[in-house]
Amino acid sequence: MYEFIVGCDISKETFDVSYHSKDESVYLGQYDNRETGFKKLIKRIVKLTQADKSTWLIVFENTGIYSKEIKYYFIKNGIPCVEENPL
Repeated sequence: MYEFIVGCDISKETFDVSYHSKDESVYLGQYDNRETGFKKLIKRIVKLTQADKSTWLIVFENTGIYSKEIKYYFIKNGIPCVEENPL
């Protein structure tokens, strides 16, 4: 079961991140859509939750070439993720 579910809105240069906590959505910020941004996001999530990364779920839209790097980064680092159809 996933304890921490994060949603990402992917674009060419950046991606925006939010998660749902209790009865509110919490905006985690905007990050560069490259490895430096992915690492910053992971550091931010680690600060928010002490849960093991296997209990996280990161959901993002398939934006073609713009979502490939983030998908491969999460897979390579053992972070559960789902790439959804943007429709």
